[in-house]
Amino acid sequence: MKQTHTLITLIIAVVLSVLFAIGYGIMVSPNEKQAKKYDEERAASFQKIETAMGSYKAKNKSLPKTLQVLVDEKLTSGTDSTGNGLLDSFLSAFASLSIRDPQTNKPYEYKFGDAKSDDFELCANFAYANEPVDKEITTTKAADGIANIYYQPAKPKVVTHGKGEQCVKFSLPKIPTEPEAISKQPPKTTFDAPATSAIARDSQRKTHLRDIRNGLEQYYNDYSAYPKTLAVLTTDSIPYLKIIPKDPSTGGDYTYSPSPTGGPTYSSYTLRAKLENTNDKDIKTGSGNVYEIINAQ
Repeated sequence: MKQTHTLITLIIAVVLSVLFAIGYGIMVSPNEKQAKKYDEERAASFQKIETAMGSYKAKNKSLPKTLQVLVDEKLTSGTDSTGNGLLDSFLSAFASLSIRDPQTNKPYEYKFGDAKSDDFELCANFAYANEPVDKEITTTKAADGIANIYYQPAKPKVVTHGKGEQCVKFSLPKIPTEPEAISKQPPKTTFDAPATSAIARDSQRKTHLRDIRNGLEQYYNDYSAYPKTLAVLTTDSIPYLKIIPKDPSTGGDYTYSPSPTGGPTYSSYTLRAKLENTNDKDIKTGSGNVYEIINAQ
């Protein structure tokens, strides 16, 4: 009888331990997911700030004194220091810009030395460290000669950072002056936009597609499938994107095509944007100026 009583007590203790572990997991999991979402938003914000920073410096020839200057940027057209056309369309980079931490609502710390340099730092308190992930880019060529680019792994990192208070260093790419950019382009008619503006718009389109791709991969990690429409990325309980980027010239949507056609479960997708610069090296051959990102799981 004593052995039976001891066995029953042991079984009850095991059951209670299991129930406690399950309950604890249920309580902790949403908090952990929220913390990771915050980290992803911080990393995505850093990438957008970098894009806006590059656009601002291309126009003003120096880094802004504060991040708030980027938010306050209101210009829509004008001229640069050479008197040529301004990078007017880069201003779409500022439209969805967030310079505040999604959890504390405090501005990110911003550091730079010489305002004329291309180097600066952005700082935030990250809940988790992430690891650098090499984006394996595999290029295949179909029978028609069109190159298809596949990006792996499923969730490319936007910004690599450690845990806790971290400052991420950025170095802006060198942007050619407008005369330099024009000299590399074929003759233009008087109705064409300045070459630098077209280049800036195309750069923004590529950034938009990469932002959308990041949101899609985060969604896939949670649901093991891609969404039917991009709108889902903004309507989830914890949104993967705050807004869906639009084409900087037309304001129209980018093309998103999930596969297989008809679903109901989508395991791959194609993102497309039509570029203006006909000499862009990333244009898909024979596509009519289309820049394309294809992802297949």
